[in-house]
Amino acid sequence: VATEGIVQNLTLAGDVTYDLTGITATTNAAPFIYRSWGVINDCSSSVNVIVTSSETIGQEVRLSGFMAYMTNGECNGCSYDGAFVWEDSSSSSARAYVGGVIGYVNSSDAKVNGCYLGGTVNLKATVTGERSWFGGVVGYPLVPVSNCYTTKDAKVNVSNATKLRLGGVVGQANSTVTGCVNNAAITIDCPSTDEDTHTYVGGVVGRNAGKVSESDNTGTITVTTGCLTQRIGGIVGQNYDSEIEDCENSGGIICNDVVVKKVRYYGGIVGYSTGTVSSCTNTATVNKEKMSSV
Repeated sequence: VATEGIVQNLTLAGDVTYDLTGITATTNAAPFIYRSWGVINDCSSSVNVIVTSSETIGQEVRLSGFMAYMTNGECNGCSYDGAFVWEDSSSSSARAYVGGVIGYVNSSDAKVNGCYLGGTVNLKATVTGERSWFGGVVGYPLVPVSNCYTTKDAKVNVSNATKLRLGGVVGQANSTVTGCVNNAAITIDCPSTDEDTHTYVGGVVGRNAGKVSESDNTGTITVTTGCLTQRIGGIVGQNYDSEIEDCENSGGIICNDVVVKKVRYYGGIVGYSTGTVSSCTNTATVNKEKMSSV
């Protein structure tokens, strides 16, 4: 979609498979729009997406069930209701940006508002790149994200990925995340024993490098195998010199005994914080024990 282009009130359904075998450059793959500079209003995709590769992917990828890459413009009221699967037969050693609605937004002048995930997003591939970002709605936005959410029927599942920033709504917040809600169940299996895995999981945001406010999580986070340096929070996994304000978590965090011994930081609001947390409430059970607000 070009800079002055407007796309609105469209729906897309069907099935598509992206075979990324042999890619030699950064790749954007999504069924509705692969890249946009324009304005997208009230559009939806229920396309079932399969991503596969017969060899290790060595190039950066941006993947989504709706739009892969947003450079400028706006995305308002758009949704993904299909089933997205990055197959377990695939592997990647490069950066990956994956989102139910948008994979990557790289301009601070853009805007994402009122978008939601109603389907499922499954990252089964072995992803071991330097860093990867995975969000139920947006993987990696450099822009404000507001009033976005996942439905209670949505699901966000990850297995075999390390060095991941995983959020029910946003993988990593680099600006503001305001008025967002995660209702989706999140399941993560991170089998790595590498001390440098640094996987962050949050009900709303995986890693916060901006400000998260007036946002809630009701979805349960289940960790079946924990990385050695995993940080898990009901709202934010890691809060890096940033702010969390006026948020509420009522979604439980479930870790088995083996995971508890490996996961170093977890909490009802934030797993690990070097920033500020204020006016937040946790009413959920975290690993069978009610924890404090942080």
